[in-house]
Amino acid sequence: MPDASVSVMQFIEKLLLFRGARDISCRVYPPAANLRTYSVILEGHQYREQFYLDARQVEEFAKTGEERYILTEVRAALRNLEKQIIKRKASRRH
Repeated sequence: MPDASVSVMQFIEKLLLFRGARDISCRVYPPAANLRTYSVILEGHQYREQFYLDARQVEEFAKTGEERYILTEVRAALRNLEKQIIKRKASRRH
């Protein structure tokens, strides 16, 4: 089976586009050595959010195409990133 990183990255980029976050880039790294998690980094100009996805869930997502395997973690990371952006914009106003 090919590396599932690409399908995860495409899915996250699609969600970013839906949210209008065109300036945020996404990188997905497959598990290294004996680790069982994919590392995902969302990065913008001054923003960065890193989170991890369980390898089994990612493999199920890649195999079935069902978003439910990774959607909760991805949504949480996107919310955290949005909070960072809102906080930074609010701090500039003062």
